[in-house]
Amino acid sequence: MNRPRSTAKGKGLPPNLYAAGAKAYRYKHPLTGKFHGMGQSKAKAVQAANRLNALLMPESNLVDDVMGKPLTLADYAIDRYQLQVLAERKLADSTRAVYAGLTRKLVELFGEIPLLDLSTLDISTALNPLPPKIANKLRSHLGNILKSAMSDGHIETNPALVMTPRVSEKDRKRMTLLQFQSIRLHACLWMQNAMDLGLHTLQRRSDILNMQFDQIDGNTLCVIQQKTKKYDSGYLRITLSPELIEIIRHCRDNIPSPFLVHHRPSRGRRAVHNKEHWTQIAKQTFTREFDKARTACGLFTGWDDGTAPTFHEIRALGIKLYRDQGIDPQHLAGHASAEMTKNYDSDHADIRWTEVSAGLKL
Repeated sequence: MNRPRSTAKGKGLPPNLYAAGAKAYRYKHPLTGKFHGMGQSKAKAVQAANRLNALLMPESNLVDDVMGKPLTLADYAIDRYQLQVLAERKLADSTRAVYAGLTRKLVELFGEIPLLDLSTLDISTALNPLPPKIANKLRSHLGNILKSAMSDGHIETNPALVMTPRVSEKDRKRMTLLQFQSIRLHACLWMQNAMDLGLHTLQRRSDILNMQFDQIDGNTLCVIQQKTKKYDSGYLRITLSPELIEIIRHCRDNIPSPFLVHHRPSRGRRAVHNKEHWTQIAKQTFTREFDKARTACGLFTGWDDGTAPTFHEIRALGIKLYRDQGIDPQHLAGHASAEMTKNYDSDHADIRWTEVSAGLKL
């Protein structure tokens, strides 16, 4: 339901078009919920909004409504799943944008098919010509939409869930220890620290960027994994081995930062927008710096796009090295099934930390 127009300037505007202050207009995307500036001309803004609504919103026909028009996939995917089910979840903007893109593609493929008529044959016929990775993502998203439709009582079976995911070759290559050492040699000091922490602790990029000096408690480093913190495996007390103590020592420098991995921004800029501290490293900066070192090492010249190992492959390399040394890396990596119970006692909220050791011999 569209928000009622509360001002004279907003009266008579088409759905999703809003007055932005006294002189401008903005359009709210019905799938992503994001606003887009539409300029100061009311006539042009109205014309553009009507065109966008025609493309992005399913048409409503009053006669069909009275006669009981079948509920199509487009009707449910946009009006119910996209705008209600997903809207209630606490999703990152990037994740919400991915889902919106998948929904648009599904509406393009199956939008006019009534939910009750959508079959596994329809789905496989449309998805099989697509690359395996894309087809699997669309099938999975469609399965979630239809699962929600089953929960709402619109259908009794889910034709997407009976399909077998297609096998997709892994394009990206695993990182070797030689490659790790070569990339590290060409990296800046803070990236070297990040790579060493990644190899020894097996933590993800986001968790390494969040590591702080005050999380060191005696002889342990406390890590709360952002991806798995809702499971037992997500809370780690990593015992500080001599190797890890030396890595942390290298992280200490003359820059006053609470973060183990940090830097002094170029040109003296100390902006803290979307950051806890001016020395904190943004994910984009981190990825760009790793890519720069990987290119500089020269080992991946001529490789096809998307095949050179990313920073995340350091985690896989570390797991392999631990296993080669006869050490089970599961708890250190934080791997566990989603069915494991949460990290709280029944009568109080003390977190159960998993005690693990980190100490590769290189």
